[in-house]
Amino acid sequence: MLVDLPPVPSPSLAEEIEKFTRIREAAAIITRPNYDWSDMKNKLSNLADESNGHSAEAVVKAERKGSLSKGRGVVGLIRDSLHTSNPSIRSFRLTGNQEGSKKEITVSSEKHQARAFYDSNTSDSPGEVDAKMFTAARRLVEERPTEGFTYTDAE
Repeated sequence: MLVDLPPVPSPSLAEEIEKFTRIREAAAIITRPNYDWSDMKNKLSNLADESNGHSAEAVVKAERKGSLSKGRGVVGLIRDSLHTSNPSIRSFRLTGNQEGSKKEITVSSEKHQARAFYDSNTSDSPGEVDAKMFTAARRLVEERPTEGFTYTDAE
């Protein structure tokens, strides 16, 4: 069994995406299997499946001096993935111009990940360390802003 959990994005990621006035390029890496496939992601997933691959990457570039749509296509899928409990988009990057800047920048999901920390003592048993780690991880997931998602224990 392969378990591939996508990172939890930090709130700063959505804020950085909103600052774009022009998006020249967007790239998204999706993993399979996953449960929020749209038509575009199905095409990439099928390509990965037919190739016996685990992931696929899509890179979309705007026309010269143009901009990609922020609400549709690959950027729309990226933005939607920020509020999905189990997104198929593993990582992404957007390159373009933000408000007040003439220089292009790249915003990536890898640089904007939420983190969880826990305190552990050297005297803790392995079971205590595991319990603290899982509690911190669960808190991180539960604090993630999602729409229409309810966490339940799978037993």
